Order: sequence, then C-alpha cells, then structure tokens
Amino acid sequence: MVSLQDEFLKALMERFPNPGMAAVIEALPEELGSKFRLLPQRVGKAPELFFAQPKRVLAGMHPSWCEELVHFSPEALRPLIRMLVLDAVGKNEGKTEISLTVPLRNFLLRYLVDKWPERTIQGVESIEGASFGWLAKSDERTLLSLVELLAVNDVVDVVRQIVDKKTLQKILAVLTPLQQRYLRSLLYRPIRLATPNKELTTFLLDDPTLGAQRLTQRGFEELAIAMKQEPELLQWHVLHHIDRKKASFLKEVMEKKVAPEEVSKVQKHLSHAYQFLKKMETK
Repeated sequence: MVSLQDEFLKALMERFPNPGMAAVIEALPEELGSKFRLLPQRVGKAPELFFAQPKRVLAGMHPSWCEELVHFSPEALRPLIRMLVLDAVGKNEGKTEISLTVPLRNFLLRYLVDKWPERTIQGVESIEGASFGWLAKSDERTLLSLVELLAVNDVVDVVRQIVDKKTLQKILAVLTPLQQRYLRSLLYRPIRLATPNKELTTFLLDDPTLGAQRLTQRGFEELAIAMKQEPELLQWHVLHHIDRKKASFLKEVMEKKVAPEEVSKVQKHLSHAYQFLKKMETK
C-alpha cells in the first residue's frame, strides 16, 4: 500500500517536473533508488492538499462535530472559538459578528486543527473506487432529502393494496410533499412484494407520528446499507456532514451483516433516488 509520504513526494515531482529526474534516480544508491521506483505512477493532486488546511478540513462539517475541535482550546476562549469554528463551517448564521482580524482567525483555526486527532484525513478528491462518489460532496440537506426518498420504497407496496380513498389520504398525509411526488413516480414501476408490510401499514394508519418516525428510520437504514461497501474515506465524509447522533446510527447499521442481494437492491434504490432528486432540483 502506498503511504501518504510516497503520494506527497510524487505530488511534488508532478508539480515541479524535471527532465533529468529519471537519470538522477538511476544514479542513486539502490536503497534510495528502489524507494523512488515504488512511487505511484501518478497522484494527480496538488501537494498542498496533503496538509491539514483548516478551511478544507472544516468544509461541510456539521456543527455537532465542531465541539470536538472547541474542546482543544483554553476554556476561557471556548465561547469565542465555538463561534469562530461555526463561522468557518458556514453555520454561524450571522448570530454574532466575530471582530477578529483575518490573520488571527487563521492562526486560531490552524491551532485547533493541528491538535485534532483526525487532522490528517484526506479530502473528497482522494476517494477512490467509490460507486457513489457524489455522496461525499453532498451537504446535510441533500443527505436528508435522500433519506426521505429512500423511505418511500417501503410505502409503495402498501399504497398499491389500498382502494379506499380515505385510507389512502390518511397514509399520504404522513408523507412530505417530496415523498408524495416520489411515491407517484414509483407507482409506475413493477410490483416488488405481493404482501405489503403489515407493521408499517398499522403505524401509518393508527399512529401517523410513529409511522413517520419509522419511515425516517428506514430511510437512514437504507442509506447506511447502500454505503456498506463504499471506501472508508467516503463514509467518513458522509458521517461528518450530518448530525453526530444520526451519524452514529448510520455507523451502527453499516457494521451489521446484510445479505449481498439486499445491499445490491438498496444501492439501486439510492441511485434512483439521487437521479430523481437531481431532476427535481433542475425544475
């Protein structure tokens, strides 16, 4: 496995190419020359991406993860640092203007990030072998919208069996407008199950609040299952883009054993949900 140091060295060589580099490497003692010959053929990343740049590290991070950074600052400065970090991740929402010079802001953020155990995590541009690379670039709003859509897959077969309009309206009332639009699109697809989920049907009809909660939970479960086989770096970025409690639930589900055919099915659900969401955003 290629180390970060090897990738960084190769990135430097790509940034500053020299026609005589090959000759120099060949002239090196075997102990050094062999190390250069083991470098990857191409990295394709800027050398600066290998350093913990505060803006890059904090980009898109959910505020619930920021407290970990705040913890590394002196207690007396934590209220100020908390606002500074939230401002850096775009979640300050203008509640309090922070009157600090740019150099001081950068110094404090650099100080905090340098103390963070996960400061060496690589950016989304380093993710390789992912089926859903776009997930790592999705913000919390997009991820939660996908959860909404994934939950609808369990409602389709329930709705297909209902002929009474009042009963149907009762179930539709539990769904968000986005879910209702997605449901209509799914109804044109082939039937998946001959027998609908009776437990879910009961929740939706007898306890709409609990039914909505169960749907949301199912949406998170499907997202987690779809990510099970994705690279750890992609999983890290997705988890850090949402609330820590929700991220913890996703991680628990990802660690459970799931049949390969179930994973494959849910991955198709995720791809379809994302395509639908992108289509809705362009309207």
